[in-house]
Amino acid sequence: MDTKKAKEKLLKSRLNVFGDLKDFTSDSANKIKENIKDNAEICVGLSAFGIISLTLAKFDLFPQQNPDYWEKAEEKGIQEILLVEADVTLEEFKSVLREEIRLIKKEQIDSLTHVIGSLKETESKIQEIDSKLTKIISNAPLLSPNEFQARQENKSIFGSFKHFIGRDAEFTMLNEFLNHSTDKIRIIAGDGGVGKTRLGIEFSKSDYVKDWDVYFVHPEKDFTDFILEKPTLFILDEFSRYKHQDKLIDFVLNSTQGRQNLKLIILDRRIMSKTVVDFLKAKNCHTRPEYLISKNISEILCENLSLNEEDAKRIEETCEGSLVCALMLTTFFLEENKMSDIKSAIHYSLQKYVNDVSYSYGKMSSSDINRIVELIALLRPIKVETDFEILRKELPANIFEKFENMYQFLDETKLFDIDNNFLFLSGEDDSFIDIRPDPLPDYILSEFLLKDNATTIIQKLRSSMSFRITYNIYVTMRTQKDIGITLSTLLYGIWNELNSSVGTHVEYFPSLALLTNIFTENESTFNMVNPDNWYKTYRHVLVSNPESKEMVAEAYSICLANLSDGYGKYSRYDDMETCISCLSTLCSSLKTHEVADKYAGALSNAVHHYGINENYHEVESCLSRLSSLHYSLRIPEVTRLYSMGLFNAINVYFPHSKYSEMESCLSRLSSLFQLENKPIVAENYTKGLANAIYCYGEHEEYVEVESCLLRLSSFYESVKQPKIAENYSLGLVNAISYYVEYGVHVDLKSYLSRLSELYDSFKTPDTTQYYSEGLINAINGYGIHEKYEDMEACLSTLSLLYDSLNTPQVAKGYAFGLFNAVMSYGNNEEFTSMETCLSRLSSLYDAVKTPEIAEEYANGLCKAIFDYASHMKYSEMESCFSHLSLLYATAKIPDFVEKYDECLMSAIDEVPVYIQDFELWVQCLANAISKLPGDEHKFGLWLQLYKFKLFLLNDSTKERLVEEIEYCFLEKLEQVIVEMAKHDDGDVFGFLSWLEHDIDDTEEFAIILAYMLSEPPENIKQIVIDWVKWLTSHE
Repeated sequence: MDTKKAKEKLLKSRLNVFGDLKDFTSDSANKIKENIKDNAEICVGLSAFGIISLTLAKFDLFPQQNPDYWEKAEEKGIQEILLVEADVTLEEFKSVLREEIRLIKKEQIDSLTHVIGSLKETESKIQEIDSKLTKIISNAPLLSPNEFQARQENKSIFGSFKHFIGRDAEFTMLNEFLNHSTDKIRIIAGDGGVGKTRLGIEFSKSDYVKDWDVYFVHPEKDFTDFILEKPTLFILDEFSRYKHQDKLIDFVLNSTQGRQNLKLIILDRRIMSKTVVDFLKAKNCHTRPEYLISKNISEILCENLSLNEEDAKRIEETCEGSLVCALMLTTFFLEENKMSDIKSAIHYSLQKYVNDVSYSYGKMSSSDINRIVELIALLRPIKVETDFEILRKELPANIFEKFENMYQFLDETKLFDIDNNFLFLSGEDDSFIDIRPDPLPDYILSEFLLKDNATTIIQKLRSSMSFRITYNIYVTMRTQKDIGITLSTLLYGIWNELNSSVGTHVEYFPSLALLTNIFTENESTFNMVNPDNWYKTYRHVLVSNPESKEMVAEAYSICLANLSDGYGKYSRYDDMETCISCLSTLCSSLKTHEVADKYAGALSNAVHHYGINENYHEVESCLSRLSSLHYSLRIPEVTRLYSMGLFNAINVYFPHSKYSEMESCLSRLSSLFQLENKPIVAENYTKGLANAIYCYGEHEEYVEVESCLLRLSSFYESVKQPKIAENYSLGLVNAISYYVEYGVHVDLKSYLSRLSELYDSFKTPDTTQYYSEGLINAINGYGIHEKYEDMEACLSTLSLLYDSLNTPQVAKGYAFGLFNAVMSYGNNEEFTSMETCLSRLSSLYDAVKTPEIAEEYANGLCKAIFDYASHMKYSEMESCFSHLSLLYATAKIPDFVEKYDECLMSAIDEVPVYIQDFELWVQCLANAISKLPGDEHKFGLWLQLYKFKLFLLNDSTKERLVEEIEYCFLEKLEQVIVEMAKHDDGDVFGFLSWLEHDIDDTEEFAIILAYMLSEPPENIKQIVIDWVKWLTSHE
């Protein structure tokens, strides 16, 4: 490779120097060349962000930047990096650097023998350049892991717990996401103090990220685009507080050249997880949160705080999974020598801190400091520069004075540098006041909100600080559930206020956007929305804050998009169109990408809302507007949402067999991809084809199914990307499913072979899942046609898949496949093979004790019980009941009792009274009923057996069994009547009349009445007497 090509190759991987800096450095460099001493050099280097930097180096201060000074060991290390990162040889790189240095030097700078001008002037120019470079880097939207960890709000995370243990499973999950998954974004959600931030910091420094550049997203800086040189991982803490969500997510999702290997980990509170998921869903990014819980807390306490195991376990049981609470409980225990509850421990630690501040400062009492801390918890984070003016105006003078005193104290003494402080300054130039760690501010705020003056203060401040008040109250609801109604009432008051008065502050619309997500879920609170008032506020806020025009418009557009979606949900289409029209006007006047994004999103959602109500003309109108917006702007977000609108249209057309419209949308998606070549368009096109296969299969249009499969196959061959492979796999699974369901004779092996190839090529979670589903459906199909050899081959493949991956997802698929086999073998009386499958299910459950596996095992046992009952195999049936009962004792299976009850009723219904060994059959059922947990389902079962008892009465050898059935039935009957008597005697009368009819044996029913008149409590005797009187009077 020649020097020119090598240079071009290197420069392509660097950041572009900003325009104004480029011109400046060019002019300055020429002047520097003319004003440099003999023994000085200008050296070329790269900054941390890839910016070409210039350094004046007197006496060769930085010789390592000149290749002529490199040592052998240095050359070897540089050579290895170059080959891996830039595919450039050492000699090529040396030649580029020499060329760059030569261009900056005047002729041969090392041979200069004269001095022109003053070095002082040269140095001032260098300082000016450095200042500009520093400004660029200081405005960068990213922080290194070390920079993020060093921020004041994160110091307490490492203060007490030096040793990080117990997160192996989370590291494995994040490694799978980073290095093996095709997903771009992963959400980690958890309660305050559970360890989300610490997990992010520790993972960013682990070996798992050795091949990645890792940055934390700066919480205050605006997000700007840039070129990436390596695979890059972003980590964003507190996504819900971040102001530039749209820019960041669009940057991550809209992959372009040099940005494919870009991923994002989002950390946020558990209560905000739905908000995050909904936000990403609107961006066509479907991901579920991974919920973080604290584990090994007792081990952490023993390791870091030298507690004994017993005391550490007691604290772990109390701390509700929060490491922060565990630390405060430990502090209380060590200092007071007794255990405490969480609130008392937090209060104890807080008051210690408050008293220390009061003692150190002397100008404020503890009660004054508590009052200020409560206000900070309500308004956090407080921006000193702007918020102090608001507080000066709205708060009583004496309270604001104490606020200023607290800030002055923090600023002068730098108290926030101590690790275990709760109150600190954060941000650039210590511009914010905040409280950490979570959940301390939640506790402080919950205590404050119960005070009489809380509502008054909120009313004073909510017009200008509404978003932070709303957000902090909303987050507190998660941790302080005991006052949830109080907090909901406060939020409802803010929601009502925002809709009934005209605001003038920039926080109006962000708080409205948050509350819109909360209160539009309920139609009664949704009806409080006042869009006219929103518009008036928008105009007022623009007048009051002209410098924030774009930010206010973007926040307003979010509210309108949310409102439009809400109207669509409640089929209020005129109102929805009004919102869309407002968004269109905003988009036309401002022409910002963010507003265009919300307008396109509203249209895309409207396609769905119109479609589910079969308003197809309006569907096409929305698609037409989306198309016009796309072709006028040609920006990635609008392209994505246009493709999403077409995909939504496919989904609303196919349930109603609107084949031509569906095919038209597929054709437009195909054309859009040919024009834009965007991965998201390819994903929506192929997913649309997969859904079309589902539609055609449901209506038995198999020619069209094969046509869609052919298009999927052809597209996959041209665009072999993981998401395309996943959608192709989904299409194959849909086809197999309907071919099996409708008994279409096709070669299932060819479809399974293609699924296998797709799985082997990418091994993503989705290709794995679809391969499993395809095998499961094939098992069902082969079973129906008694192709047991093929069925066993599929089971064997599922087993191998499980053995190689050992994931819960594959285990669940394997279990479901075994259940399908149990059904097939049972239906065809292949009981030996059925037992083999049950045995494999049992072994799988022993290895993977999850509720999903337990449920499939239980389903298999229930099916076997039914089949055994049908063929009078009572010993095998009783064995299955025993396994089912044992399973209940070890597994948490949803609706287990109902499942067990259903099995028993099926078995009872299958028992003919004339079979041989009838009494053993009844004994088997009696044993099974006795193992049924709870009492609510047992009466009906014992009643059935009580009626069977009538066929055993003439045989003296059955007396013991008869007595057992009678006793159990009468005991349950008594319980039922006692429970009914607590509510309404009329119910009891109706029940007794029904029982008489169901027994259908006058003599036997007389025996039951006699028992109820002799044995049970007095109130039941009276009920029976009253019933007889009532019955007599109605005859």
